Amino acid sequence: SNKYDEVYLVEGYMDVIRLYNNKIPNCDANLGTALTNKQVLLLAQFFSEIIICFDGDESGYKAALRAAENSLKFLQPEKQISFLFLPNGEDPDSFVESKGHEHFLNYSEENKIQIHKFIFSHYLNNSKKSPTDLAMIEKRLSTLANSVVDNIVKKYVLGFFLDQLSNFLPSKDNSKQK
Repeated sequence: SNKYDEVYLVEGYMDVIRLYNNKIPNCDANLGTALTNKQVLLLAQFFSEIIICFDGDESGYKAALRAAENSLKFLQPEKQISFLFLPNGEDPDSFVESKGHEHFLNYSEENKIQIHKFIFSHYLNNSKKSPTDLAMIEKRLSTLANSVVDNIVKKYVLGFFLDQLSNFLPSKDNSKQK
């Protein structure tokens, strides 16, 4: 992708300044951990991909989950929202300053995760994968998928969630062997 088609959304202005000074021009700060609908809609007007970059700590992860669940509804066929988690103890400011802009961009390309994959892996990784857990996950993910405004994207997000969950269904072949 063209580097000018994407924007990094970071937590604070120091991150923006440091990224900009290291030749990563498209940055904005959401000033705290609460990403608003207005911010997502505004950035989506100008960029085809929003990369929400959080510090690699527990509070960054929790903020990312809230942002993901809140932002999923804005997905459009020509727009992408991804999440980037930096190594533990790093923030965009320290990471780009110590490693440089090329390393930051390479790390971003290799480690960003699309919003629907992030949401799915969160719920799956935080469950015991029991039938009741999986049913609750399906219910929650179906609700989230159905919040997507664009009907075509909604169909594919829901399809992704259900397809991934179907891997946990006992197959008929396995039940014959038991």
